[in-house]
Amino acid sequence: MQYIKDLQEGQRVVEYYLCKDRAMFRTKAGKNYLSLTLQDKTGTISAKVWEINMQIG
Repeated sequence: MQYIKDLQEGQRVVEYYLCKDRAMFRTKAGKNYLSLTLQDKTGTISAKVWEINMQIG
């Protein structure tokens, strides 16, 4: 596992963290994205999910 305290700005991460807070926003181009606050035992970090698949099935 990669801890939050060890992450670098701009780094792509595929890990599991607690999602402490989330909000959906829309870009100027009209695309949705998620703004997240992620947490583990070492701290919290802000994250964005730019490509959202809204397909439910």
